[in-house]
Amino acid sequence: MIQKFENIGDRISDKLSELKMSQKELSQITGLSTNAISQYVRNLRVPDTSSIYRIAQALNVSIEWLLVGN
Repeated sequence: MIQKFENIGDRISDKLSELKMSQKELSQITGLSTNAISQYVRNLRVPDTSSIYRIAQALNVSIEWLLVGN
């Protein structure tokens, strides 16, 4: 089964709000550019595997939750 990873940006945005963390802070923690984080949050781009791992670690969520919301 092929899973489309939609709404990753919504989950990132919701978690950032919950943690009271800015996109810039997430960028600094993960080492990803602020532009990339912004594109992920707006669902314009899906993070690659390495970025997904770094974002999940920074937000203290599972990779599965980040990808599919479970």
